[in-house]
Amino acid sequence: MKVCHIIDTLSAGGAEHMVLNITKKLNDDDIDNSVCYLNDPATLQPEFETAGGEVIKLSEHGMYHPITIWMLYRELKRKNPDILHTHLPASTIIGRIVGRLAKVPVIVSTQHNITDAYSDRSMFLERVTRSLDSKTVPVSESVLNTMRRSVDNDFQVIYNGVDVESFSDLSNDYLIQTHDIEPNDTVLLNVGRYVPQKSQAHLIDAMNEITSVRSDVHLLIVGWGDLEDELRSKVESHDLEDFVTITGFVKDITDYYRNADIFISSSRYEGLPVTLLEAMAAKLPIVGTNVPGTSEVIEDQSSGELVEYGDIDRMAEECIKLLDETRREEYAERAFDRVTNEFSIDTTVNEYLGLYNQLVDVETTSEL
Repeated sequence: MKVCHIIDTLSAGGAEHMVLNITKKLNDDDIDNSVCYLNDPATLQPEFETAGGEVIKLSEHGMYHPITIWMLYRELKRKNPDILHTHLPASTIIGRIVGRLAKVPVIVSTQHNITDAYSDRSMFLERVTRSLDSKTVPVSESVLNTMRRSVDNDFQVIYNGVDVESFSDLSNDYLIQTHDIEPNDTVLLNVGRYVPQKSQAHLIDAMNEITSVRSDVHLLIVGWGDLEDELRSKVESHDLEDFVTITGFVKDITDYYRNADIFISSSRYEGLPVTLLEAMAAKLPIVGTNVPGTSEVIEDQSSGELVEYGDIDRMAEECIKLLDETRREEYAERAFDRVTNEFSIDTTVNEYLGLYNQLVDVETTSEL
C-alpha cells in the first residue's frame, strides 16, 4: 500500500510530529510512505528521512501558488499512491482538489484543530471541498463538534497519540546546567508556538503571583514564533528574569519534559494537544485551561487541574498547590496511567492502518 502524506510545513509543531510518528510506525514492507510539504520551514526533514520514505518539497512559491499546485499534481501522478493523507488547512484544501484531479483512489484528511482557528477563507474552502474526502478524521470530539456545525460528512475520530516509552528515561541535570536553574527549584514547563492561541503572556502574569509567595520556582516557555520578543519584554517588565526563561526554538525537547516538575498550558483553544500528551508520558501533572481539546485530555482534579481561560489567579493558585511534592506525584501517576491507556501512539497508528485498509478494500470492491 502506498501512502502519500501532504502537510503545510515540516516545522516542529504537534501535527508535524504526529505525521512523523505515524510514518515511523508504519515503515515496513507493506507500507510505502512519502511526505510532501508545501513550504519551509523543514525542521523535521532529517527525522522524516530517517523514518523512511521519500520527502518532497513542492515549491518555493507559497502554498497556493500555481507552481506548488502543479508540483503536487506531478508528484501524485508519479507516485500513484493508493491513499493521499492530508494535514492542516492549506494542504487539505489543495490536496483534496489535486488528489481528485490526479485520480488518487482514497483521500483521508486529518483535522488537527477546531474550525474556529481557521481564517474565514480557509474555513470556507475547507467546507466546500470536504465532500472530496473518502474519510474526514477529527483528532478529538471537540474538533468533530465544530465541524458538524457546518457540513455533514463521513467522520471518524482518531485521537492523537504519543510514544510513551520515549519519555521514560530518568531525569538528569540538563535544565540546571543549560539554564542556570537552582537545583532545588520546582520547574514549570510550557511548550508551544509563540502565537496568540497559546496565550503564554498569561503564564508570565501567573508567575508574577506565584513568585510573590514562593521564590523556589522557575518557568520555562519553550517554543518559537512571532511573539517571542513581546514575551521577553513582558518578563523584563515584571522583573522576572530570574524566574522565567523564554528559550526560543529547541529542536529536541525531550530533556525538558524529563527534567520539569509541572506542565502548564494557557491555550485559548486546542484540537488535541500533543504537548500535553508528551508531558503526561513524562509523568508531569498538568495545569491547563478548560477549553476544547485540553479538557478531553485532562481529567480535572485527577490527572491535572483545569482552570477557566484567562483566570490568572486560579492558574497561579493551582500551580502553588502542586509545589507540594506528594500532591504532585499523585497527579503525575494518574496522568501517566491515562496517557498510557488512552493516548498511545500504537493505538493511533493501528486505527489509521485499519482505516486505510478499510477504505482501500471499499475502493477495490467498487471497481470490480
